[in-house]
Amino acid sequence: MIGTVATAAASDLIALVTARCTELYPNLQVIVNEVPSAEQRLALLSATIDLGLAHALPTAPGALDERIATEPLLEDRLECALLPQDHPLARSRIIEARQLADVPFLFMDRAYHPAFYDRVFGALAELGLRPRTESTYDALHTAWALVAQGKGWTLGFESHRRRAPAGTSAVQIAGFSFPFGIDLLSRRGESAPTVVAVAALFLQSHARPSRARVKRGNGARA
Repeated sequence: MIGTVATAAASDLIALVTARCTELYPNLQVIVNEVPSAEQRLALLSATIDLGLAHALPTAPGALDERIATEPLLEDRLECALLPQDHPLARSRIIEARQLADVPFLFMDRAYHPAFYDRVFGALAELGLRPRTESTYDALHTAWALVAQGKGWTLGFESHRRRAPAGTSAVQIAGFSFPFGIDLLSRRGESAPTVVAVAALFLQSHARPSRARVKRGNGARA
């Protein structure tokens, strides 16, 4: 059982690994469910899932759970503004952060992940932008849908510059490049042979092209 964030970067990894599983372990059933990053550690400890593909959110050292092992799989930095396709700024290749001051910012509530929230807002403040936040969301696909409807803008991954969510355009923000990506989560000391085997396939998939940035992006919850 794999819990995953529903972005194309994670989906590409799962497609690669499940294809290898079919070749190597034809009798193994792999079930994939969407589980937000913040819920995956508890899901692992309760055995609701066996592996997790989570966003690499910054975590305070005191908040780390030594029962969970974390392995970075790929990098997909936050560095773009996702805008409605018909917005005047969407025609630009690169914009200054302060040009977004009058556009509503669609972002998660601070309570979801205070450390990540504060770092993002701090990085934008350094670029002269105090985002106009009028509402928050609990799922990436919700924010992307609202952007496509012309309700505001949100942050986008580097991969969105190649393929933005439907109805949106990804425009690079000058001077903004925030570390982000996908981590593989597992129970430390995991001994189940099937779980260990599938985890190894994820790590092998990352050993060759992993550090190259993923060139796709579409999906759901953080």
